[in-house]
Amino acid sequence: MYTANPDDDYVDELAVTYHILNEKVRNDRALRNHGRVQHGMNGKDADLYGCGQCVVTELVPVDDPKSAGFRIDICLQLYATICAPSVEGFNYEAVIKNASEEDLEYFASIDADPREIEGLFEKNPEQHPDAYDRAYVIIDKLVEYYCEQAMFIVSDLSGLEAQRGDPFAVMWNDDAWEGGIDVTLSVPLTDDECQAFETHEYDDELLDDISNRIATEIYDANKGGTPERDALKRWEEWVSFCNTEINKLDCYS
Repeated sequence: MYTANPDDDYVDELAVTYHILNEKVRNDRALRNHGRVQHGMNGKDADLYGCGQCVVTELVPVDDPKSAGFRIDICLQLYATICAPSVEGFNYEAVIKNASEEDLEYFASIDADPREIEGLFEKNPEQHPDAYDRAYVIIDKLVEYYCEQAMFIVSDLSGLEAQRGDPFAVMWNDDAWEGGIDVTLSVPLTDDECQAFETHEYDDELLDDISNRIATEIYDANKGGTPERDALKRWEEWVSFCNTEINKLDCYS
């Protein structure tokens, strides 16, 4: 198998195609006519519409002698932010409502009974200057408890398969887990399209068609069916599972 290397001094057909694909079809890590660029938390580069958090890092033309012709390898980086419970948005009333009796007994045993908080906030700060501080000490302890529960969910070893066996695919970053995995998908590239790139006789219609085929492959990949598609599917399901289970902790309103 031979893949184009854009750094080669010798520019062959595949190298020319490589440059055209990445200059004309890949839109700053999104795709031509597909996706938003330069948006999102923490300076993420792009999202493809309807495809979760994912960026196209490279489009690589490949001449595989085992196949009938050329193909385009779509190098994707899937990323995710799994938020943990935090003081911001934390609702002690929701904790009182949703926590089991065993949980409430445990909170009381660590001097963090959420049922005390409302009374502390209602006290006159001039007469009880430490009441607010005491209330927030309780809240901090409760948030720490729920963060630990979220950590158990994200750190479950069954998630390693979704992370392609890499326990460091998602790392803790201040108030959330962030990270991702790399996946490579493929679409065929016809001889006529290769010829058009080689002779620079391509037009917007051809570029749009290729971009649409690439986008369709990305959008359909979560159906599984190949090792790379299955990896993408497992990743998306695992991130969704983590977020759903953390929401079930019911510590927000």
